Amino acid sequence: MGMMESKTKKHELTDLELLYSEADGTDSEVFSEMRSNLLLIAGEHYNKRNSNFYRRIRDSKDLNDQQKLRLTKNHVQHITQIYANNLLAGQPGVGFMAKNEGELQDQKAAELHHSVWNDAVERYDLEERIDDWCDDFLGIGEAATKIFWDPTMGKLKAYDQAVGPDGEPLFDEMGQPKPDKTKPIHEGAFVFEEIHGFNLLRDPNAKSMKSSPYLIIRKMVEASKLKKMFPDQEKKIQASSDQTFIVFDSTRGGYRKTKNEVLVKEYYFRECPQYPTGHYFITTAEGILHDDEIPGGIFPIVWQHYNKFQTSARGRSSVKTMRPYQAEINRSASKIAEHQITLGDDKLLIQNGTKISAGIALPGVRSINYSGMEPGILNGRDGSQYLNYMTSQIDEIGRASCRE
Repeated sequence: MGMMESKTKKHELTDLELLYSEADGTDSEVFSEMRSNLLLIAGEHYNKRNSNFYRRIRDSKDLNDQQKLRLTKNHVQHITQIYANNLLAGQPGVGFMAKNEGELQDQKAAELHHSVWNDAVERYDLEERIDDWCDDFLGIGEAATKIFWDPTMGKLKAYDQAVGPDGEPLFDEMGQPKPDKTKPIHEGAFVFEEIHGFNLLRDPNAKSMKSSPYLIIRKMVEASKLKKMFPDQEKKIQASSDQTFIVFDSTRGGYRKTKNEVLVKEYYFRECPQYPTGHYFITTAEGILHDDEIPGGIFPIVWQHYNKFQTSARGRSSVKTMRPYQAEINRSASKIAEHQITLGDDKLLIQNGTKISAGIALPGVRSINYSGMEPGILNGRDGSQYLNYMTSQIDEIGRASCRE
């Protein structure tokens, strides 16, 4: 009897934190690759140098070993955009047809389902969301979203009835219930919450994401917003600066510092003997904010991968294939620019004893006087010795990333 009770007992905070730490360590290298892919697509994979010292490198005539001129020829972004355009251009959409064309009831059911779907596409702006999912699909290698019903969303319907200090309902002069403006009632709406692959964790023993017994979502939420959602759990909602590393911003080329935000972890368990209808937990570092059965037993997280390798449960992006070619393109482009800066200008060669001076200035004519041996001219270098190699790498990155 004791063993049966232990199997059906819900997870405590310490159990959930252990699951989180194990899941985070399992795919830490994959998460680093996903973040690096976004930087590569954005052209921000080289560390930013904001000092005047590094900005003067482009104008310097001498580059030592400590100074590196790095250019970014962002072909990865161009290729991923072509992929995205091809995928979205061929998107057929969704339609419904009657199972039995001769049955009037089936025809009406198909028409009803089609009208409901068209309304959802317009109401939730699914076409724009599909664009975002496609970008994650190609750049990160995974596209994931959490779909749930939020009763606080949608149009305003009414207000709850106001109550007095004694807890009794209040009425106006006409005898109608007096509304409480602080407690609005909305129609409710579905919410499609985008999840980046590096913020979605799985069971370390799972062979695939779709078979993982649980999935974990981590995200940063404003403390004030979280306190409104869980007014009875304010003691468990404390903004912590040492957990801001979770927030990754590719437009800034790294991690974004946050203020007054809390690291929230959401645990979603699929149907199992311990949770027959599924279960979810919403936690912070200080405690469990809320837990309950999954509404309707429908697992809310939808996940799909771009490319999958054997023995790996995570999806991989085509950027992994393009990475070495892009690095070589950048290296050769940087060497071309380096040669143009250090050796680009023509040089005048004169022998010992030869003297040169400015000649007569005439309109449109520049003249130089010299005595002794005629000066020679050493042509500058434009780095063309690297051009053929860089061109071949550009052609190869297109062939290597091509996917039928």
